[in-house]
Amino acid sequence: MSVGDYIKEQIFEGKIRVGERIPQDEVARVLGVSNTPVREAVIALESEGILEIRPHRGAFVCHVDRDRIRDNYELFSLLYGWALKRAVAGTSARNKHELVAIAGRLGGEKDLEAIRPLMVEFVDVLGRMCASPAWRHLVDAVPDLLPADAYYTAVPGMADAVAPWMRLIAEAVDQGDGEAAASAAERMLQQHGAALVAELERRGLFDAS
Repeated sequence: MSVGDYIKEQIFEGKIRVGERIPQDEVARVLGVSNTPVREAVIALESEGILEIRPHRGAFVCHVDRDRIRDNYELFSLLYGWALKRAVAGTSARNKHELVAIAGRLGGEKDLEAIRPLMVEFVDVLGRMCASPAWRHLVDAVPDLLPADAYYTAVPGMADAVAPWMRLIAEAVDQGDGEAAASAAERMLQQHGAALVAELERRGLFDAS
């Protein structure tokens, strides 16, 4: 786990609350790293709007905005929908078979530990199929407000929720129906975003402002 993801995990598990200072020395001790990568992670998290660095005082957790999480998922739904339509329209049979196989595995996978690497593989294959460096750049540019694993593990029952959508995507790609594949991806991501916001709200992550 990267230093940045560790700090995000502490925030999103409620161990460091909004307005509290990041214990940078403690983070370095727990992860067994020097203070330098911790400082670098803090600077990166400030640029993402997660932390605020106050001179001579340290780095503090900013207000966590539920609308930003919703916006992220809305952006992801548009980006992945576009990529699927483009990929299905221009892909080779070999690449299509590869994407269908991964989506099919995701449609039957129940183990959250196995879902994340499969999703990473799905995104990599999709990026190759849609042949758009700009698309991958845009996906990577959306700020990660959560630690990487949280997108798949934070919401109870997420594996069961993702499975039927991935089966629909696999079926649509196999049939060459880019519109149906895009629609399934968009609806899946919007549903996941709403469920994630509800779960984080239940945990008391969002402050009252």
